[in-house]
Amino acid sequence: MNKKIFLAIVSSFSILAMSGCANSLHEKNRLLETEEGKSNIGKFPIYYKDIIDGYFKSDTNPLFTPTKYVTNEKLYGWMTCIKKDDIYQLIMLKENKILSVDSSKEYESVTRTCKYFTQNKTESYKDFWYEANREVERLSSDSSKESLFGVVPTNPLKLIQDYLENSLKDPSAAKYKDMEIKKYYIISNHKLTFGYLVSVQINGKNSYGAYTGYKSHFFKIKNNQIIESF
Repeated sequence: MNKKIFLAIVSSFSILAMSGCANSLHEKNRLLETEEGKSNIGKFPIYYKDIIDGYFKSDTNPLFTPTKYVTNEKLYGWMTCIKKDDIYQLIMLKENKILSVDSSKEYESVTRTCKYFTQNKTESYKDFWYEANREVERLSSDSSKESLFGVVPTNPLKLIQDYLENSLKDPSAAKYKDMEIKKYYIISNHKLTFGYLVSVQINGKNSYGAYTGYKSHFFKIKNNQIIESF
């Protein structure tokens, strides 16, 4: 068979497989919007990385943030995938527990589903954000959980100034105001931890030496180290 024709046939089968996957997921999305789906989905599993690592007894790398999902057997929960030794594992979670794990070694559909969700980035950041903030509120009201947030930043302004030393045009001329500190969550490599969020207004100079105006900046800090800024 001509090589070009062979590749075209393979490509066509791949497209049909992904199309069939999309149609199946469309029907599953419809089920998720029913009263049965909404009442059975459960809360977003914010500790999913720890749960999956514990299950596989290794450091895993989820391919995407868990998304709402329902299996063919109408098992409702949150789904994500990992790829380990070239084998996809489709993982269903609910209430911070693993409901089921299906392997592409046993089901070819697992490969299609994991690839589809990875490529289309159907991630549930809003659900993650909502439940993570609720967890911060819950932990903040419990004095025995204080250590989870680390030490309160002792000199956040100095931390920020040092952090921005190489990114501002004229660091020594930058102006800061309206700094606020609060307990917050930190996500690093899919893992949920806790620390402090520092918000501050910064007015820096541009290449012409003129101030550009105050803009909001946010810094996530854990044990006097800036983990992330935005």
